[in-house]
Amino acid sequence: MPGLRSLVVAALLALGLALHPTLAAACTLTELPGVYERDFAKADLVFTGTVLSVESAASAREPVSASMLRWTFAVDGVEKGFVNPKQEVRSSESGSACGYPFEVGQRYRVFATVQDGHTARAGTDTGVQHLSPLPPSILVPGIPILVIAMLAAAALVSMRAFRR
Repeated sequence: MPGLRSLVVAALLALGLALHPTLAAACTLTELPGVYERDFAKADLVFTGTVLSVESAASAREPVSASMLRWTFAVDGVEKGFVNPKQEVRSSESGSACGYPFEVGQRYRVFATVQDGHTARAGTDTGVQHLSPLPPSILVPGIPILVIAMLAAAALVSMRAFRR
């Protein structure tokens, strides 16, 4: 009975798959990210910034998967949503779990979703663009204010000198 043999083999395969404890679902993308307009529309937050640090996202008060990482970005531009100057984003360290391999010191455009009202998550499924670094700034922060203050002081001194 060839039909019965096929049925038994199929049942054994199904039973083996159902009882196998180490199977995990891989990242499945119904749409590939990479189209700015589509990724922007789906994201809660869109920003550009440089990765400052990475650490495990698991903590005593908020246990999460050991493979979840917390990336901290120095934000240099906001395109959508409320983003902190130093924004934390969670991403799995595994690409098969939709994680993104950010690198410390590198600059990215991040399309993130917000979970639980406050946790930003990004990965290959939300959209990430690797960007070139910003050019070094010619002006050091605070210098324009100092120059203006010095010009104002010089103008005040010269006005008093001409009055005499």
